[in-house]
Amino acid sequence: MTVKERLKKMLVEQLNLDRDPARIPDSEPLFRKGLGLDSVDSLEIIVAIEREFKVKINNRNLKKPDQVFKTVGTLAEFVEKLTGKK
Repeated sequence: MTVKERLKKMLVEQLNLDRDPARIPDSEPLFRKGLGLDSVDSLEIIVAIEREFKVKINNRNLKKPDQVFKTVGTLAEFVEKLTGKK
């Protein structure tokens, strides 16, 4: 399973989204019009990513959160850089 697939599954399960993870496009915005997430959800996402991918997210590696949390694809790119996996 790729990082993107794992992220989509994690988002659906962790945030109780009524979506099929396989049907979420990589370009799907995370907030507002897209998945409709809010700032509380972003904190849950960080905790879930740390748990799922065994990484630590901090201010040093999360310099531009508005760019990282833009879409499912940008979030996956960030996780891939942290883990060195695709």
